[in-house]
Amino acid sequence: MGRRKKYYHRWDSEGSIGKKREGNGEEWAYVKPMHGGPTMHLMVTGPQPWLTRIHDIVKADGGLNAVYISDLMKPDDVHFFASFDSEKDSVDAKGVLEGMNQGLIASSFSAETFHDASREEECESMATQGQRKKEKKARMPRIAVHYAEVEVRQQGSRDGEPDICRAEIDPDACDILGLIVVHDFITVEEEQELLDLIDGGVWDRLARRRVQHYGAKFSYATRTVDTSSKVPRIPEQMSCLLDRITAQGNISDTLDQITVNEYPVGVGLSPHVDTHSAFGDAIASLSLSEGVTMVFRRDGEQRAVYLPQRSLLVMGGESRWAWEHYIPHRKSDVLVDGHRIQRQKRRVSLTCRSIRHGPCQCPFPEYCDSQLGEIPPTRIGMNHDKAEDTASVAEPVIEKGHVQQVYNAIAPHFSATRFAIWPRVRGFIESIQYGGIVADVGCGNGKYFGIRQDLFVCGSDISDGLASLASKRIAPNHTSHGIVACPKADVCIADGLHTPYRDASCDAALSIAVIHHLSSVQRRVALIDEITRILRVGGRAIITAWATEQENMKKLAKWEPIDAPDPEHDIDGYTTANDYLVPWHVPMHRIEASSLRETGEIDRERNSIKFKRYYHLFAPGELDRLVELSKQSTLVDAFYDRDNWCIVIEKKPPTYA
Repeated sequence: MGRRKKYYHRWDSEGSIGKKREGNGEEWAYVKPMHGGPTMHLMVTGPQPWLTRIHDIVKADGGLNAVYISDLMKPDDVHFFASFDSEKDSVDAKGVLEGMNQGLIASSFSAETFHDASREEECESMATQGQRKKEKKARMPRIAVHYAEVEVRQQGSRDGEPDICRAEIDPDACDILGLIVVHDFITVEEEQELLDLIDGGVWDRLARRRVQHYGAKFSYATRTVDTSSKVPRIPEQMSCLLDRITAQGNISDTLDQITVNEYPVGVGLSPHVDTHSAFGDAIASLSLSEGVTMVFRRDGEQRAVYLPQRSLLVMGGESRWAWEHYIPHRKSDVLVDGHRIQRQKRRVSLTCRSIRHGPCQCPFPEYCDSQLGEIPPTRIGMNHDKAEDTASVAEPVIEKGHVQQVYNAIAPHFSATRFAIWPRVRGFIESIQYGGIVADVGCGNGKYFGIRQDLFVCGSDISDGLASLASKRIAPNHTSHGIVACPKADVCIADGLHTPYRDASCDAALSIAVIHHLSSVQRRVALIDEITRILRVGGRAIITAWATEQENMKKLAKWEPIDAPDPEHDIDGYTTANDYLVPWHVPMHRIEASSLRETGEIDRERNSIKFKRYYHLFAPGELDRLVELSKQSTLVDAFYDRDNWCIVIEKKPPTYA
């Protein structure tokens, strides 16, 4: 990377940081990498005043060999960027920056460094312990360092869209086989008649849009046809339209299912391929009231086409089977010539499909769930139809298949690798009052049962395989890795969101490496609520979860990301990104391997049987936010430890009106 000219930072309307090179018509923007490995760029983020202090140290120290360090343009900026000549320099700088953060913590925020003597005196004069804890938390630095990428864009894209997402007017320019767009497919009068008909129907409300189904209901949880639900027949006016669509799109199947979507301004659609096993060889979509950009992507390549108002889109062949399509969440669209089109009104679409009644035999088996492919997990599916605006915390399909069933299968091998006692967890256990009752929610193989013989531990786990292994620790004469039998313990199979214990029956609780297996914000909050329920007032719990900041970020490249961040399924402004399927390999030489061949995937390269476990990686402060949403406990401590974010919470006394 050569020496750059001066850059000017700015915020664009999409909320990303960009910088413009003066005089050459190019624009640069830092973006999140597509992979989890090291890059030549870093984003340093955290609260003030700690971020400014780190930034000033870096600037004064020669920039850690950086060729560029962004300025903090505003006093409340919460991040800055640095670019380097090589990935090695970037990795080295990341280690130094993270060490600086640890140094800030270790300094205990002395009065000489971080606040004056009068402020220290004020803190010491606070009347209650809770006030002192709150003050300490406010002074705690939480600086995180992430890898970033630089994206080159052409000047004129005010919202910072890269060229690849600029839309073609002519679908042939996208060069995607089977893609057809017919402009002005219907007249203005026909459009209004359809809108009147639709607005007279009954809407189902999703998180950010409304839908109607005709002929059969489309399930957003499974991306298949829900034959158990009764929906209206296709109206005659729409049936006539289907005949025209079939003829215009050269569609051989009978279109017998319609989903109507109403998109408010700025709302889009997450990337997907319509399920092969559920629907026929062509998908048609009619745009009413407003136009929009549709983006197609395949194997890292993206192409976009603009769908004007009253246009018909037909996806057949390769465009239907092998390319994901989505609508970006934004309030404007940019064409290839730089022209910007504002989305000013709601957009209503009619998606027309034919229901499949047999297996798909398309020529793209790697993408076909009837052949070699799989239906990827959906965020609505993970959240048990959360998009239908239910507040249910029932166990979603993805947790059943990629958490409970997986741990049942791998329990013996998994247990054999889980015997180390984390020092911070041991420290928490040592702090519990003598003779206390402790709930170990998600106890796994029960490795924390015998740490203190005076405590009674109530262990529970949703995996009967792990709970069975944990029960063996209660047996007399049991010794494993230095942990002796723990007669003062009990084990049960139970969902952590519905434990069998009485209210306020426990002095303390552990929930180690559990919450990251829950697939929605509601369920994570529900776990904290349940743990708080069983604690006595003043009782404390420690909760740990995998962090987005892994010490070895290269391993993320081996994990399978689940979809892309979709604002439609954010909760209370909090993103549902950072979800992965993480492999677990059971070696073929294990005794249980022969019985797992039917349930796992054979990995011949590693001579193992592979299972995929669902994980949500937690960003800095994300666990803290869940405690705020819970409102039944207070945050006592939060810290990073060995690839994990950890919190200690305390049950608050009840309040009365």
